[in-house]
Amino acid sequence: MNRARKHHYIPEFHLAQFIGEPFRRFHVYDKKWGKFSVRPVATSATVEDYYLLSGATADERLTLERQFALLENRVAPVLKWLSKCEPGAVGLSDEDRDAIAGYMAILHARVPAYRSPAQARAVAMARDPEYLGLADPITFRVELRAFGFAGTDEEVEATRLKWLDDVETGHVAITPSARMSLLALTPAVEKVRPILVGRRWELLRTGEWPGLVIGDQPVTLLSSQGLAGSAGFANQGVQVMMPLSPRTALYVTDAPRERLLEVKRQPTRPSLKEPWWATLNRIAWLTSSRYVFARRRGDLQATELLIDPADRRRDIGVLDPAIEARVMERIRERSRARRAGRSGL
Repeated sequence: MNRARKHHYIPEFHLAQFIGEPFRRFHVYDKKWGKFSVRPVATSATVEDYYLLSGATADERLTLERQFALLENRVAPVLKWLSKCEPGAVGLSDEDRDAIAGYMAILHARVPAYRSPAQARAVAMARDPEYLGLADPITFRVELRAFGFAGTDEEVEATRLKWLDDVETGHVAITPSARMSLLALTPAVEKVRPILVGRRWELLRTGEWPGLVIGDQPVTLLSSQGLAGSAGFANQGVQVMMPLSPRTALYVTDAPRERLLEVKRQPTRPSLKEPWWATLNRIAWLTSSRYVFARRRGDLQATELLIDPADRRRDIGVLDPAIEARVMERIRERSRARRAGRSGL
Protein backbone atom coordinates (compact mmCIF):
# COMPACT_ATOMS: atom_id res chain seq x y z
CA MET A 1 0.00 0.00 0.00
CA ASN A 2 1.30 3.47 -0.85
CA ARG A 3 2.05 5.89 1.95
CA ALA A 4 -0.70 8.49 2.50
CA ARG A 5 0.06 11.97 1.21
CA LYS A 6 -0.97 15.38 2.50
CA HIS A 7 -2.79 17.30 -0.22
CA HIS A 8 -3.23 21.08 -0.06
CA TYR A 9 -6.80 22.22 -0.66
CA ILE A 10 -5.46 25.78 -0.85
CA PRO A 11 -2.24 25.82 -2.90
CA GLU A 12 0.91 26.48 -0.91
CA PHE A 13 1.95 29.33 -3.22
CA HIS A 14 -1.33 31.14 -2.44
CA LEU A 15 -1.02 30.70 1.32
CA ALA A 16 2.63 31.79 1.16
CA GLN A 17 1.49 35.28 0.14
CA PHE A 18 0.32 35.69 3.76
CA ILE A 19 3.56 34.64 5.47
CA GLY A 20 4.40 36.97 8.36
CA GLU A 21 6.83 34.93 10.48
CA PRO A 22 10.28 33.37 9.91
CA PHE A 23 10.59 29.89 8.45
CA ARG A 24 7.58 30.31 6.14
CA ARG A 25 5.00 30.50 8.92
CA PHE A 26 1.87 32.54 9.45
CA HIS A 27 -0.91 33.01 11.98
CA VAL A 28 -4.01 30.80 12.08
CA TYR A 29 -7.31 30.95 13.93
CA ASP A 30 -8.95 27.56 14.53
CA LYS A 31 -12.73 27.97 14.82
CA LYS A 32 -13.17 24.46 16.21
CA TRP A 33 -11.06 25.15 19.30
CA GLY A 34 -11.28 28.95 19.33
CA LYS A 35 -7.49 29.30 19.43
CA PHE A 36 -4.76 31.28 17.67
CA SER A 37 -1.49 29.66 16.66
CA VAL A 38 1.54 30.02 14.39
CA ARG A 39 1.91 27.31 11.76
CA PRO A 40 4.08 26.49 8.76
CA VAL A 41 2.46 27.15 5.41
CA ALA A 42 3.69 23.77 4.19
CA THR A 43 1.48 21.85 6.63
CA SER A 44 -1.56 24.17 6.62
CA ALA A 45 -4.79 23.68 4.66
CA THR A 46 -3.99 20.02 4.01
CA VAL A 47 -5.97 16.78 4.18
CA GLU A 48 -4.58 13.29 3.84
CA ASP A 49 -5.21 11.77 0.39
CA TYR A 50 -7.74 14.53 -0.31
CA TYR A 51 -7.64 14.14 -4.11
CA LEU A 52 -7.04 10.41 -4.26
CA LEU A 53 -9.06 8.69 -7.01
CA SER A 54 -9.66 4.99 -7.58
CA GLY A 55 -7.17 3.30 -9.82
CA ALA A 56 -4.86 0.34 -10.18
CA THR A 57 -1.66 2.38 -9.95
CA ALA A 58 -0.44 5.35 -7.91
CA ASP A 59 -0.19 7.27 -11.17
CA GLU A 60 -3.90 6.78 -11.85
CA ARG A 61 -4.92 7.59 -8.27
CA LEU A 62 -3.00 10.88 -8.28
CA THR A 63 -4.27 12.07 -11.66
CA LEU A 64 -6.36 14.87 -10.19
CA GLU A 65 -3.57 16.20 -7.99
CA ARG A 66 -1.24 16.36 -11.00
CA GLN A 67 -3.84 18.28 -12.99
CA PHE A 68 -4.19 20.78 -10.15
CA ALA A 69 -0.41 21.15 -9.99
CA LEU A 70 -0.26 22.02 -13.69
CA LEU A 71 -2.91 24.72 -13.28
CA GLU A 72 -1.28 26.09 -10.13
CA ASN A 73 2.11 26.28 -11.84
CA ARG A 74 0.43 28.17 -14.67
CA VAL A 75 -1.28 30.82 -12.53
CA ALA A 76 1.16 31.18 -9.60
CA PRO A 77 3.57 33.66 -11.25
CA VAL A 78 0.67 35.72 -12.61
CA LEU A 79 -1.15 35.95 -9.27
CA LYS A 80 2.08 36.78 -7.44
CA TRP A 81 2.75 39.57 -9.92
CA LEU A 82 -0.82 40.92 -9.67
CA SER A 83 -0.62 40.94 -5.88
CA LYS A 84 2.29 43.40 -6.05
CA CYS A 85 0.93 45.74 -8.73
CA GLU A 86 0.43 49.36 -7.73
CA PRO A 87 -2.73 51.33 -8.65
CA GLY A 88 -3.15 51.82 -12.38
CA ALA A 89 -3.81 49.75 -15.50
CA VAL A 90 -2.13 46.36 -15.85
CA GLY A 91 -1.85 44.16 -18.91
CA LEU A 92 -3.47 40.75 -18.53
CA SER A 93 -3.62 38.45 -21.54
CA ASP A 94 -6.75 36.51 -22.46
CA GLU A 95 -4.85 33.30 -21.75
CA ASP A 96 -3.90 34.47 -18.25
CA ARG A 97 -7.46 35.63 -17.58
CA ASP A 98 -8.87 32.25 -18.66
CA ALA A 99 -6.38 30.37 -16.48
CA ILE A 100 -7.14 32.52 -13.42
CA ALA A 101 -10.90 32.09 -13.96
CA GLY A 102 -10.42 28.30 -14.07
CA TYR A 103 -8.27 28.45 -10.94
CA MET A 104 -10.94 30.45 -9.07
CA ALA A 105 -13.70 28.05 -10.15
CA ILE A 106 -11.77 24.98 -9.02
CA LEU A 107 -10.48 26.60 -5.83
CA HIS A 108 -14.04 27.41 -4.77
CA ALA A 109 -15.21 23.82 -5.30
CA ARG A 110 -12.20 21.86 -4.02
CA VAL A 111 -12.08 23.02 -0.39
CA PRO A 112 -13.78 21.26 2.57
CA ALA A 113 -16.16 24.23 2.98
CA TYR A 114 -17.66 23.18 -0.38
CA ARG A 115 -16.96 19.44 -0.52
CA SER A 116 -18.22 18.60 2.98
CA PRO A 117 -21.75 19.98 2.41
CA ALA A 118 -21.77 18.35 -1.03
CA GLN A 119 -20.92 15.00 0.55
CA ALA A 120 -23.56 15.46 3.27
CA ARG A 121 -26.09 16.24 0.55
CA ALA A 122 -25.14 13.08 -1.35
CA VAL A 123 -25.69 11.03 1.82
CA ALA A 124 -29.12 12.64 2.29
CA MET A 125 -30.04 11.92 -1.34
CA ALA A 126 -29.02 8.27 -0.90
CA ARG A 127 -31.61 7.99 1.89
CA ASP A 128 -34.38 9.99 0.23
CA PRO A 129 -37.21 7.73 -1.08
CA GLU A 130 -38.33 10.24 -3.68
CA TYR A 131 -34.86 10.78 -5.07
CA LEU A 132 -34.35 7.00 -5.19
CA GLY A 133 -37.59 6.60 -7.14
CA LEU A 134 -39.41 4.67 -4.42
CA ALA A 135 -42.05 7.23 -3.41
CA ASP A 136 -44.44 7.07 -6.37
CA PRO A 137 -45.95 3.63 -7.23
CA ILE A 138 -46.80 4.52 -10.84
CA THR A 139 -43.38 5.92 -11.72
CA PHE A 140 -41.69 2.99 -10.00
CA ARG A 141 -43.81 0.51 -11.97
CA VAL A 142 -43.04 2.16 -15.31
CA GLU A 143 -39.31 2.30 -14.62
CA LEU A 144 -39.07 -1.24 -13.25
CA ARG A 145 -40.85 -2.61 -16.30
CA ALA A 146 -38.49 -0.62 -18.51
CA PHE A 147 -35.73 -2.76 -16.99
CA GLY A 148 -37.56 -5.89 -18.12
CA PHE A 149 -39.47 -6.86 -14.96
CA ALA A 150 -42.37 -9.05 -16.12
CA GLY A 151 -44.21 -9.70 -12.84
CA THR A 152 -47.71 -8.59 -11.95
CA ASP A 153 -48.55 -5.09 -10.74
CA GLU A 154 -48.99 -6.56 -7.26
CA GLU A 155 -45.49 -8.02 -7.39
CA VAL A 156 -44.09 -4.67 -8.55
CA GLU A 157 -45.77 -2.89 -5.64
CA ALA A 158 -44.56 -5.51 -3.18
CA THR A 159 -41.02 -4.99 -4.49
CA ARG A 160 -41.32 -1.21 -4.09
CA LEU A 161 -42.61 -1.49 -0.54
CA LYS A 162 -39.86 -3.96 0.37
CA TRP A 163 -37.13 -1.70 -1.01
CA LEU A 164 -38.72 1.34 0.64
CA ASP A 165 -38.80 -0.41 4.00
CA ASP A 166 -35.19 -1.53 3.59
CA VAL A 167 -34.05 2.04 2.98
CA GLU A 168 -36.15 3.62 5.74
CA THR A 169 -35.16 1.07 8.39
CA GLY A 170 -31.50 1.12 7.38
CA HIS A 171 -31.53 -2.57 6.46
CA VAL A 172 -30.08 -1.48 3.12
CA ALA A 173 -27.75 1.52 3.20
CA ILE A 174 -26.35 3.28 0.17
CA THR A 175 -23.06 4.89 1.13
CA PRO A 176 -21.81 7.48 -1.36
CA SER A 177 -18.05 7.50 -1.82
CA ALA A 178 -16.22 10.51 -0.40
CA ARG A 179 -14.79 10.93 -3.90
CA MET A 180 -18.24 11.87 -5.23
CA SER A 181 -17.69 15.49 -4.22
CA LEU A 182 -14.73 15.59 -6.61
CA LEU A 183 -17.25 15.24 -9.44
CA ALA A 184 -18.22 18.88 -8.86
CA LEU A 185 -14.83 20.05 -10.09
CA THR A 186 -15.45 19.40 -13.79
CA PRO A 187 -18.72 21.40 -13.87
CA ALA A 188 -16.90 24.13 -11.93
CA VAL A 189 -14.50 24.60 -14.81
CA GLU A 190 -17.01 24.09 -17.61
CA LYS A 191 -19.74 26.34 -16.20
CA VAL A 192 -18.13 28.86 -13.88
CA ARG A 193 -14.95 29.71 -15.78
CA PRO A 194 -16.69 31.32 -18.81
CA ILE A 195 -18.97 33.26 -16.45
CA LEU A 196 -15.97 34.74 -14.66
CA VAL A 197 -14.05 35.43 -17.87
CA GLY A 198 -16.88 37.57 -19.22
CA ARG A 199 -17.39 39.72 -16.13
CA ARG A 200 -15.76 42.86 -14.77
CA TRP A 201 -12.53 42.33 -12.85
CA GLU A 202 -10.85 44.81 -10.55
CA LEU A 203 -7.76 44.47 -8.42
CA LEU A 204 -8.40 46.20 -5.12
CA ARG A 205 -5.38 47.27 -3.09
CA THR A 206 -5.40 48.52 0.48
CA GLY A 207 -2.73 50.12 2.61
CA GLU A 208 -4.91 50.24 5.70
CA TRP A 209 -4.38 48.13 8.81
CA PRO A 210 -5.05 45.25 9.36
CA GLY A 211 -4.99 44.34 5.69
CA LEU A 212 -6.60 41.18 4.35
CA VAL A 213 -6.99 37.73 5.87
CA ILE A 214 -7.88 34.56 3.94
CA GLY A 215 -10.24 31.80 5.03
CA ASP A 216 -10.27 28.13 4.11
CA GLN A 217 -12.87 29.06 1.46
CA PRO A 218 -10.72 31.56 -0.45
CA VAL A 219 -13.24 32.32 -3.22
CA THR A 220 -16.32 33.89 -1.66
CA LEU A 221 -19.61 35.17 -3.04
CA LEU A 222 -21.75 38.05 -1.87
CA SER A 223 -25.13 39.21 -3.16
CA SER A 224 -27.58 41.92 -2.15
CA GLN A 225 -29.27 39.32 0.08
CA GLY A 226 -26.03 38.47 1.87
CA LEU A 227 -23.68 35.53 1.46
CA ALA A 228 -24.57 33.75 -1.77
CA GLY A 229 -24.72 30.00 -2.25
CA SER A 230 -22.06 27.99 -4.01
CA ALA A 231 -24.19 27.82 -7.15
CA GLY A 232 -24.61 31.59 -7.28
CA PHE A 233 -21.88 32.63 -9.73
CA ALA A 234 -24.43 33.31 -12.47
CA ASN A 235 -26.84 35.21 -10.23
CA GLN A 236 -27.54 38.84 -10.97
CA GLY A 237 -25.67 41.20 -8.67
CA VAL A 238 -23.34 38.57 -7.27
CA GLN A 239 -19.85 39.71 -6.26
CA VAL A 240 -16.94 37.25 -6.22
CA MET A 241 -13.86 37.95 -4.12
CA MET A 242 -10.48 36.24 -3.76
CA PRO A 243 -7.68 37.66 -1.56
CA LEU A 244 -4.29 37.43 -3.28
CA SER A 245 -2.18 38.88 -0.46
CA PRO A 246 -2.60 40.96 2.71
CA ARG A 247 -2.86 44.01 0.45
CA THR A 248 -4.57 42.88 -2.75
CA ALA A 249 -7.79 41.09 -3.71
CA LEU A 250 -9.41 40.19 -7.00
CA TYR A 251 -12.97 41.52 -7.13
CA VAL A 252 -15.41 40.30 -9.81
CA THR A 253 -18.88 41.78 -10.42
CA ASP A 254 -21.62 41.00 -12.93
CA ALA A 255 -20.94 44.22 -14.86
CA PRO A 256 -19.67 43.82 -18.46
CA ARG A 257 -16.02 42.95 -18.91
CA GLU A 258 -13.66 45.88 -18.47
CA ARG A 259 -11.55 47.30 -21.31
CA LEU A 260 -8.43 47.41 -19.14
CA LEU A 261 -7.78 45.64 -15.86
CA GLU A 262 -6.95 48.23 -13.21
CA VAL A 263 -5.53 48.19 -9.70
CA LYS A 264 -7.67 50.50 -7.53
CA ARG A 265 -8.03 51.71 -3.98
CA GLN A 266 -11.82 51.47 -4.16
CA PRO A 267 -14.32 49.48 -6.28
CA THR A 268 -15.73 51.32 -9.31
CA ARG A 269 -19.27 50.95 -8.02
CA PRO A 270 -19.05 50.79 -4.22
CA SER A 271 -22.00 48.80 -2.92
CA LEU A 272 -20.61 47.87 0.46
CA LYS A 273 -21.66 49.60 3.69
CA GLU A 274 -18.18 49.49 5.23
CA PRO A 275 -14.62 49.64 3.84
CA TRP A 276 -14.30 46.96 1.19
CA TRP A 277 -11.39 45.29 2.99
CA ALA A 278 -13.48 44.98 6.16
CA THR A 279 -16.27 43.28 4.19
CA LEU A 280 -13.79 40.89 2.58
CA ASN A 281 -12.33 39.98 5.97
CA ARG A 282 -15.76 39.52 7.49
CA ILE A 283 -16.79 37.21 4.62
CA ALA A 284 -13.49 35.29 4.76
CA TRP A 285 -14.17 34.54 8.43
CA LEU A 286 -17.87 33.70 8.08
CA THR A 287 -17.45 31.40 5.07
CA SER A 288 -14.54 29.42 6.48
CA SER A 289 -15.33 25.95 7.76
CA ARG A 290 -12.52 25.90 10.33
CA TYR A 291 -9.41 27.99 9.63
CA VAL A 292 -8.65 31.66 8.97
CA PHE A 293 -5.08 32.62 7.99
CA ALA A 294 -3.24 35.94 8.25
CA ARG A 295 0.19 37.50 8.31
CA ARG A 296 -0.08 38.59 11.95
CA ARG A 297 -2.14 37.60 14.96
CA GLY A 298 -3.33 41.19 15.29
CA ASP A 299 -4.84 40.97 11.79
CA LEU A 300 -6.92 38.00 12.92
CA GLN A 301 -7.91 39.62 16.19
CA ALA A 302 -9.03 42.79 14.40
CA THR A 303 -11.11 40.70 12.01
CA GLU A 304 -12.59 38.71 14.88
CA LEU A 305 -13.96 41.95 16.32
CA LEU A 306 -15.95 42.49 13.10
CA ILE A 307 -17.86 39.24 13.68
CA ASP A 308 -20.87 38.78 15.93
CA PRO A 309 -19.70 36.67 18.90
CA ALA A 310 -22.40 34.10 18.15
CA ASP A 311 -20.92 33.52 14.67
CA ARG A 312 -17.20 33.59 15.41
CA ARG A 313 -16.85 29.81 15.65
CA ARG A 314 -19.62 28.83 13.27
CA ASP A 315 -18.67 26.16 10.71
CA ILE A 316 -20.04 27.10 7.29
CA GLY A 317 -19.87 23.39 6.40
CA VAL A 318 -22.63 22.55 8.91
CA LEU A 319 -25.79 22.67 6.86
CA ASP A 320 -28.64 24.96 7.89
CA PRO A 321 -31.74 22.69 8.09
CA ALA A 322 -34.13 25.27 6.59
CA ILE A 323 -31.82 26.10 3.68
CA GLU A 324 -31.01 22.45 3.11
CA ALA A 325 -34.71 21.54 3.01
CA ARG A 326 -35.16 24.00 0.13
CA VAL A 327 -32.09 22.64 -1.66
CA MET A 328 -33.32 19.06 -1.31
CA GLU A 329 -36.74 20.02 -2.65
CA ARG A 330 -35.10 21.53 -5.75
CA ILE A 331 -33.12 18.31 -6.18
CA ARG A 332 -36.34 16.28 -5.92
CA GLU A 333 -38.04 18.52 -8.49
CA ARG A 334 -35.21 17.95 -10.97
CA SER A 335 -35.34 14.23 -10.21
CA ARG A 336 -39.11 14.15 -10.86
CA ALA A 337 -38.65 16.01 -14.12
CA ARG A 338 -35.98 13.56 -15.32
CA ARG A 339 -38.17 10.58 -14.45
CA ALA A 340 -41.18 12.10 -16.15
CA GLY A 341 -39.11 12.64 -19.27
CA ARG A 342 -37.86 9.04 -19.28
CA SER A 343 -41.23 7.43 -18.56
CA GLY A 344 -43.37 9.78 -20.66
CA LEU A 345 -45.69 10.47 -17.71
